[in-house]
Amino acid sequence: MKKEDERRLLVAEMGWLRGLLNRSRREKIRNEVTREELGQKETVVERVKKRRLIWYGHVIRMENGRNSGKGAARRGGGSEKQRTSEEEMDR
Repeated sequence: MKKEDERRLLVAEMGWLRGLLNRSRREKIRNEVTREELGQKETVVERVKKRRLIWYGHVIRMENGRNSGKGAARRGGGSEKQRTSEEEMDR
């Protein structure tokens, strides 16, 4: 995850936490204080990193013949492309 993505996640998370306490940014209360009042022990970014490590450990332990689903060949989604009558004749 890029640093910019981490920063945006932290900003969004603090917005949600402040919303739970009906606070605005104008009150200038530190993020640590807000987290402490709500009993938050870890940030969203820390939880994402932890889950990614758990997933990575699972992938490492998989047998060689299996693929993880990431990057595997997938079917295309959506409806079929509409064709004109000329294209239908060429088929």
